[in-house]
Parts: sequence; structure tokens; C-alpha cells
Amino acid sequence: MRFHVLIRQLSRLVFALSFAIIVFGISPSTFVQAQDESPVNLFRFDVLTTNSGWILLERHLFWTSNAGQTWEEIGPSIPLGALVQDVEFKDANTGWLLWTTANFDGNAEFQLAHTTDIGITWTTHSLSLFEPGEIASKAEKAEMGWFDPQTGWISVKQNTGSNFSLGVLFTTSDGGNTWSRSNLPVTDNIYFRDPQNGWAVGGPANDQLFETRDAGVSWEKVQPVAIPEDSQTVIYSPFFSDGQSLLVMTSLGEATSLNVYTLQNSSDEWLSTGQIKLDAQTGNIGLSILDAENFVAIVPGTKSIMRMTDGELNLLENKDGLAASIVELDMASLDVGWGKSIDASCITASV
Repeated sequence: MRFHVLIRQLSRLVFALSFAIIVFGISPSTFVQAQDESPVNLFRFDVLTTNSGWILLERHLFWTSNAGQTWEEIGPSIPLGALVQDVEFKDANTGWLLWTTANFDGNAEFQLAHTTDIGITWTTHSLSLFEPGEIASKAEKAEMGWFDPQTGWISVKQNTGSNFSLGVLFTTSDGGNTWSRSNLPVTDNIYFRDPQNGWAVGGPANDQLFETRDAGVSWEKVQPVAIPEDSQTVIYSPFFSDGQSLLVMTSLGEATSLNVYTLQNSSDEWLSTGQIKLDAQTGNIGLSILDAENFVAIVPGTKSIMRMTDGELNLLENKDGLAASIVELDMASLDVGWGKSIDASCITASV
């Protein structure tokens, strides 16, 4: 069954195969039509394998096992007015969904749902993260991460405006029954490589990087070496795999470039290991890191595709031009992945 909705800003999902970008659109066969034909937004998506992944449309979570040919709604029942903050699946069966609702004074109330059977059943419980009336609970956004069904974290960014990045980190080791609390130096992007060690990235200009080695109890600001002087930088979340750590950053100054750093454990410094000059001034890029030696990045508004393969950087050119509209990217391999593109036209589209 197919539905039609009027979308002022159509978010399309793109399937990339060997960088011949093929648009297959958002086509979940069981999509729920808005009765008033209000805009439907693609909030989040994640590709787990070359064939499987999920997308979040408003409050509705859909799963595909055949590269987007068919979709099944798998999400828990979420009340009207709720805002889905984050979704995470560790594999095809085990996943979490975090949402908030606003109470009478505008503070956020958190609900966490967990499934172990690809959404057939969900267990949902309320989280008492903040004291009643606490100002920190006025959340702008929240993220979460899980290492296993018992061990995970939730970060909450306080709604304080674009010039601030204040927030709180909560960690659990009993599946979310109890939570330990600590402050975050910045809250735009959080990444933990294990329950004790992680990084926080953000700030007003997304150019600050902090590290913790004690599950967020304390944080230390770190600075990659050889950052170009008098340049505006954007730092992306580090990535850790197989004992190696990778950091990607863009710099905008006299020359625009993408810079790659690796963490040298002997010196505990982020050292530059590669750089590619970009043909356009850019803020955020679409970036998907597969492991510490392989990633794909797209510069919105251009045909440029950057790919690191086994530690070597290459600059490619998209042939069909569709990569220029991609603003978010998630790859299952160097050749196969999903991207979110934005079409600002006002059209009637199949969803």
C-alpha cells in the first residue's frame, strides 16, 4: 500500500552503489499517512548491513531487510506530542528507542524502550534522570549509546541557545534501572569507545574536543597538532576500532581542507596523517566512518567524494551529480550505503 503526502522540504533516502548514486526514495510499504497531509520528516536513519537498516519518520520506525525494497514498521507505541531523541540497534534484533515528552512546566520526561526481537515486542519504562523542576531537564536534544544490554549512556544537551553547549551525562550498568550522573563540557556529539573512555565534541563552533577516561566523571580538553592557523575548524566525533582511533576535521581559511588524525597511544596526541584540499568552502560534511582506516565523506553542494581506503586518502568525483544534495551519510561498506538528500522544492511525493 502506498500513500501520498505534501512535503515542503522533501527528504530523500539515497542508495549508493559504487558511487553511482541511485535514488530509491523513502518507500516503506506500511507508512502511516498524516490525516492533515502535514509534512513528514526523515529524522534519522542507520544502515547496519548492505541489506538491512532502519529509518525514523516522525514518530514511526521502519525496518528493511532487502535494501529498501520493502519496509515494516517495528517501533513501539509513542504518544502524540512525543519527540524521539535517538534510536540505536546493535544488531538485527537488539535495539533501543529514547523519547521525551514535555510536562506542565516544559521540562522533559524521558522514556526508554528496548527490544530483543527486532521490534516484535518492546519493554518501555520511565527514566527518573532529573529532579522535578530542575532547569537542566529543559532538553534541546539527547543521545544514547549501548555496549551491551546492561551497559550504556545517555547525554542530554540543555536548551540554552546556540552560544552554549551545556549538558549532563548519565551512565548505567544495569540495563537502565539506575543511572550515574556527571557534567559534560560540551554536548553536541558524544562517543565512547568503551564504558570508561570516550570523547565529547562540540561548542558554539563545533571546534572543541574533550576526552574522559573515567566514564565521564572528569574531562580534559585535547587539541590535535598542526591545525592550520587562522582557520575555522569543525571537528567530527572520533572513531575507535581494533586498537586504533581516527579523527576527521575540516578547516576553512585561506585554503579549505579535510584533515585526518590518528591517536598515538605512546604520546597520547592526535597527529596528522593525511589532508585533502577541498574545492569549495564548506561547513558540515556528510561523513561515515567504517573503521580507523576506512571512511567516506561527501561535501554538500559539490560532486566531491572523499574516501579513505586502508589508510590512504583519495578524492573522487560523483558522475551523476546526485551526491551534491546529500547532507547525511551512513555506509555499510566503502561502496554501499545510504545518504539523506534535501530537495527544497514543494511537490507531491510517494512515500
